[in-house]
Amino acid sequence: MKVSLNKPEPTQAGQYGLPPAQTGTNNLAVVSLVFGILNWLLLPFIGSIVAIITGHMARGQIKQTGQDGGGMALAGLILGYVWWALLVPILGILAAIALPAYQGYVERAQTVQLTQPLEVLRHQVELDILSGQAVADINRDSASVAANKTLFTELEVAEGIIHAEYSQDSKVPAAMRGQSLLAEPEVEADGKVTWYCETEMADQYLPDLCFEDDGAAAASAP
Repeated sequence: MKVSLNKPEPTQAGQYGLPPAQTGTNNLAVVSLVFGILNWLLLPFIGSIVAIITGHMARGQIKQTGQDGGGMALAGLILGYVWWALLVPILGILAAIALPAYQGYVERAQTVQLTQPLEVLRHQVELDILSGQAVADINRDSASVAANKTLFTELEVAEGIIHAEYSQDSKVPAAMRGQSLLAEPEVEADGKVTWYCETEMADQYLPDLCFEDDGAAAASAP
């Protein structure tokens, strides 16, 4: 007995059993190109992600269906990837600029916190001088260290001279850790008190009492 098999009709693609090739432009290719352009104009970041994802999807579909739009998908991919390629070095440059600036801000804030206790002692000594007390008789014990024990290992007034030694705590800027400062007052004929500082630290780490009215640092007393 003979069995008759029905032979399927050839499709438009000329192959048996396969769906006909689709015509027209692939929609995802259009989406990729549009978002690739918007990424540079209105939708940075989001636009590049959409352009890259839809661009790869479109190229995959175009290989299977034979649709048009390969160039559009490729253009969308290029626009998306180039944005990222430019963004990374830009972020690196911004970080290189911002990080030192931020560290400098933190250091200045720490320095202000460290100089405040010295300014308090300065005003106390000057008040004692104004009240008629001799400079050599002005002494204040190290009770001030109790409130600043994490910042100072020594902080006192002996014979009118402020003695300060900074600790190794992380809250102290690296350039100030373990450094010491002596501030000696000198009473002028008109009653004005001028302070002379002795330290190895740079001017930027010194309290205001170490500077003359013109902003120049006062060297140690002769």
